[in-house]
Order: sequence, then structure tokens, then C-alpha cells
Amino acid sequence: MSSSSSSFNSNEQEQSVTNLVKIHSLTQLLKRDREQLSTQSRSIAYYHPNIDRDKAEQLLRAKYTRYKRDGLFLLRDCTTSPHDFSLSLVYGDKCYHYKIQLIYDIYFSIGMFINN
Repeated sequence: MSSSSSSFNSNEQEQSVTNLVKIHSLTQLLKRDREQLSTQSRSIAYYHPNIDRDKAEQLLRAKYTRYKRDGLFLLRDCTTSPHDFSLSLVYGDKCYHYKIQLIYDIYFSIGMFINN
């Protein structure tokens, strides 16, 4: 195999990965993973797509009361920005919420603590 052929394959693979990231949003990838896992009788326990902040806090407080583990978290769809997510977590018996924003279609940024 010539070096130009090897280089072409490497560039081709890199382009394929770049296209995959551009084509699929995190929401789509999580949904696909959830569907694949559901056929195996499992689920992505940390992702709750259709809950709001109050429901997230209810779920986290129930688990925290039972297990007393700081750092319990869940990922949910952001209710104020359709393409973003929220990370909800419990620490010291308090719930915290962080907005996760998609930047340039390939990077995610975790924003500052949001407590309304």
C-alpha cells in the first residue's frame, strides 16, 4: 500500500467521523443509544429527556434520601433552549442545575450554576 493510499484512508476516516458528528446531534445519539439499549432490556439511567427542573429535583432528592450520595446527577433536555441540555445534580442535600450548550455543532460548554 502506498503512503498516498494510506494517507487517503486516514483522511477519509477523519472526514467520516467529522460528518458523523455534524449529522447527529447529541439528542439523536442518546435517543439511538436508548433505543438500542431498550432492545437489550436496559436503559440509559442518567438521561431523562422529558422532565423539567422540579421533576429532576424530585427524582434526585428521592435517591439522595435513600443513598446519601453526593454527586448524584441526571441529564435532561433544557426546557428553555431546545438544542441544549441541563445537568441536574445533588450535593449536600441541595440541587444544582447547569446548562450544557452545543457550540459550533461539535463542542459542548457547561455554563455557570443556574438556581432560579
